[in-house]
Amino acid sequence: MVQATINNTIGLHAQPSRLAKVLAALPSDMQLRLREAMEADLEHVAHPSFKSRHAEEKLFAGDLDITGKSGGRFNSSDEDEFWANGSLAPTMNKQAEQLAFLRYNFARMKTSRFLREFRANPSRSRASRADFWYRRVIEARETIARANMALVMAMSKRTRMTEVDPSELISEGNMALLRAMEKFDVGRGFKFSTYACRAIIKAFSRAAMKNSRYRDLFSSEYDPGLESGDVAGQRHREADQDALAELRRIVESNSADLTDLERRVIQSRFSIGSDGQGQDAPRMTLREVGEMVGLTKERVRQIQLCALGKLRAVMMSARAA
Repeated sequence: MVQATINNTIGLHAQPSRLAKVLAALPSDMQLRLREAMEADLEHVAHPSFKSRHAEEKLFAGDLDITGKSGGRFNSSDEDEFWANGSLAPTMNKQAEQLAFLRYNFARMKTSRFLREFRANPSRSRASRADFWYRRVIEARETIARANMALVMAMSKRTRMTEVDPSELISEGNMALLRAMEKFDVGRGFKFSTYACRAIIKAFSRAAMKNSRYRDLFSSEYDPGLESGDVAGQRHREADQDALAELRRIVESNSADLTDLERRVIQSRFSIGSDGQGQDAPRMTLREVGEMVGLTKERVRQIQLCALGKLRAVMMSARAA
């Protein structure tokens, strides 16, 4: 069912041999980006300036003006590479932010157009144009995300939801930030932070509600302080093994409806899958996975967050049942 939906989306049923042949002849990194673009939501937010004959020239002339406004410091882990050396990313001024969103939506509009042409009449030149514009989509998205990722940390500190794990809270906030980027209309004149903060707070509230429902179902939690000797450690190891086995089953059966790219990222990041010799493949860093699939480490992290959200939902549903 899922594969049929994907096939319909990218037009494989219409011209399976020709489209597949053209894709197969492309470089591997371009293939991955195009397949990702074909599965992505490229619905853009329109703006009057897009109708201008010189829109592209005006929007993409020069670099974005990013001010060096530093954020506070915090103890970041190796998993979180949106901040360099524990320092929050710089923030764009209002003019740069407007230009970044205009670039983002204009690139989504152009990518969608060239993908339609590529599906209708597959050729290497059309694939190159679609890939060119999708790379601009990725670049603009990562610029906006980097400049606003500090919002999630700031809002998580303000909410002080001690009943929710901080990493889960930040994960939900990051996903809400990315969703807000998809819907933000720069033409209304508001700052993105005003719009995004509301979305992040709603995501935090949903995370708290899910956590509350889970606690209602499992009101008695394991307290390691009540155990002594190696029994406590053994129980922890058994619980970890059970959770890993369940995660492996969900990934292998794809009951979470992960895309091929999401499954590949999860398998590489968390060492789920064989290395061809009967052993689990070694765990890879965000950078290593990015080099393997032809994407930046920040884009790999976004894909990982989306996939983990799907897996978490399936695991929670299984436990609730």
